[in-house]
Amino acid sequence: MSILQELKISPVVMALQIILFLALVQVLKRIFWNPVLGHIEDRNKEIESRYSERDRLEKEMSGLRAEYNQRIAAVEADARLHIQEAIKSAQAEREKLIADARAEANAALEAGRQEAELDRVKTLLTLQSSIEQAVAHVASATLGNDVNQAAIQSTIHQHVAQQVANPTA
Repeated sequence: MSILQELKISPVVMALQIILFLALVQVLKRIFWNPVLGHIEDRNKEIESRYSERDRLEKEMSGLRAEYNQRIAAVEADARLHIQEAIKSAQAEREKLIADARAEANAALEAGRQEAELDRVKTLLTLQSSIEQAVAHVASATLGNDVNQAAIQSTIHQHVAQQVANPTA
């Protein structure tokens, strides 16, 4: 005790100060620390809740992004398929038009050839008739009425028939 007396510390005052200090700690704990700690705990729960919500939204967003990418891929694949079908259809139509044009051109060419052949035959027949008349006129003028008209016509008919059968000769 001598140290307490030398420092002029009263044990009663000291005990009273300790009791008052503990009472003050209890009062501060109830009035200040508990509400502050409760508020901090509530704040931590709210933060944790927001992080959980953010994680949930990120997962949902990832799922939606994956679904969106799948839909885009499906639409692109469908578009490619339609484009390929359109190209095939256009190519088939092109080939059909070319074939029709070739057939039409060949038909026109053949019609032209037939018409030319018909004109050639008509011309040969007209020429034959003119030659027969000219030969008959020349023969009757030079030989008189003794000309064998049938023999002359037969020779001319043979020659014209040979020209109709073989036009390059």
